[in-house]
Amino acid sequence: MRISDQMRVRSLLYQLENHLDSVSKYQSQLSTGKRIEEPSDDAFGAGKALRYRHGIKMNEQHVRNAEDGMGRMQYSDGILQSITNLMNQAMSLAVAADNDTLTAADRQVIANEVDQLLEDLVSKANTQYNGKYLFGGFNDNAEAFTVTRDGQGLITAVSANPDGIDQEIKREIGVGLKETVNIGGTLLFQPDGEGAESDLFRKLITLRDGCINNDPDAIGPQIDAIQDGIDQISYHSSTLGAKVNFFQRQLEQLGMDAVNYTDSLSNVEDADLIETVMMYEQEQAAYEAALASGATIIQMSLINFMG
Repeated sequence: MRISDQMRVRSLLYQLENHLDSVSKYQSQLSTGKRIEEPSDDAFGAGKALRYRHGIKMNEQHVRNAEDGMGRMQYSDGILQSITNLMNQAMSLAVAADNDTLTAADRQVIANEVDQLLEDLVSKANTQYNGKYLFGGFNDNAEAFTVTRDGQGLITAVSANPDGIDQEIKREIGVGLKETVNIGGTLLFQPDGEGAESDLFRKLITLRDGCINNDPDAIGPQIDAIQDGIDQISYHSSTLGAKVNFFQRQLEQLGMDAVNYTDSLSNVEDADLIETVMMYEQEQAAYEAALASGATIIQMSLINFMG
């Protein structure tokens, strides 16, 4: 079969185009540092890279969730510490009031101090975090607790939001790993319901009223009752502290996972600089050789045409 000049030229152009495409590809890899720029470069590698990128995005979201949840719990723990201090002050006042040498006027002074502590406790129960009521469960746009007052403005009862304030607020901090980051309002302040012995508000109301009425028989039992309340808060505080520690460990794990995902993605799609430079120079040389060869072929074709 006779190879015509036209066939030689077509073959030359095909080789030149292939070499030029390769030169352009390696130039782009050197510029971007990426071996895979589109799926056609490596379909299998592109699929792996897509999975690693998804893993990185999920990991970043889990980190944000964990940081948000830990921030909420640390803030909650600070409030619990404040409540513990408040109840310790109430304990000191109860011990001071349980003294037979005190007069009615003395106990009235103590009653006023207890009443201020009660107001402060209600305020802490309605603490807001990022514009939401901290102990409100899912119903965190409304106050967790409301008060009933007598004609003198004294609090006589404290009621939880009837829509519920004990729902668990969870954060996903890992694949399939969801953890509660809140304390239910009634679980903390009224675990056995409004007005029960475990009602923190009722303890202070009873102590205050006992002082107002100059009634030692009502005051004495509140010493143990308030201590039970302090223990009640301490339980939730220790539970919260353990969970904060767990979140800190999870954040450390997420940090290691982020490094692994990033390294894996780099191994799949990043170009090997040395190899890419060698391939670029090889293709560039081949392209230049094809150009030189092409010049001879085209010259011969012109001579044949003229002859």
